[in-house]
Order: sequence, then structure tokens, then C-alpha cells
Amino acid sequence: MLADIIRMNPGHPVLPETSDEATAVAILARAQQDSAEDARLRDLFAARRLRQRPVTEDAMGQRALTHLAALSHACTHTEPLAEQTAQAFARHPHHEIYRSFPACGSLVAARLFAEIGDDPARFTARGLRACAGTAPLTWAWGGSRSVTRRRVCTAGTG
Repeated sequence: MLADIIRMNPGHPVLPETSDEATAVAILARAQQDSAEDARLRDLFAARRLRQRPVTEDAMGQRALTHLAALSHACTHTEPLAEQTAQAFARHPHHEIYRSFPACGSLVAARLFAEIGDDPARFTARGLRACAGTAPLTWAWGGSRSVTRRRVCTAGTG
């Protein structure tokens, strides 16, 4: 009887003709539960949360667009600047030395050159390793001795 009533109501789920009363009740309960969950989710996502006044949101949107325009400008001019840097560094006498380092492309070589400089007397091999952070660090006190690696970061890179 309940199954027949459900079949006649167009708003409820379709029941197979062979459904018994228990199946009809289970399907009806699930349909009501699903519609309650749908309503809860709809209300949750339609609610105004973490919102500002419309004027403030408009100003924040304009600020975001300004930042995107600046980023777009920087991205547009990155490639020509990279080419100019590579061309300028290619004319330097130490270009081949820096480019011979493993996994050292034109821009990385130019960055290394900018940080190290072209004065060969500035660093010894040991001092250059220490500056690069690859030299071992030896600690000795009392009867114990420890050799660790250095952890360095260049200012502005993290």
C-alpha cells in the first residue's frame, strides 16, 4: 500500500513494481535523508561567510587585479632580460669557467659570478667552499670531535 502511494506521488523516487513495503520505506527514508543533506549543503554554501562589506571586497578585488597586472608585466619582460643577461655575461672572460660547472646554465652562471666576483685573490679554494656551504665543519671539544655539514642561506633566498 505504501509502495503504491509512493509510486503515485511524482515528487518521490521511482520504485520498481516488485518493491515490497520494507523496501519502499527504506527508499523513502533515504530520499528524505538525501534531500535534507542537500538542503543543509545548499544552506552552508549559500551562507555569507568570511565576507567583507561590498565596498571593501571591491577594493580588495582592485588590489588583486593590480598585483596580477604587475605579475603579468614581470612575466612578459623576464625572457628578454634573461637573454640580455646571458649575452652580457657571455662577453666576460670568466664565462667559460662558470659555464663549465655541472648543471650551471647561463643565468645560474651569471648569478654565481655576481655573488663570487671576478677577483681571483678574493677566495682560496677552501674559502670558496666555505662560502658556498659545502665545506665540512669540524667541532672539537674535550675528547670528542664532530664533523658536520654547514647550513647556509643567501640573504633574500630563504
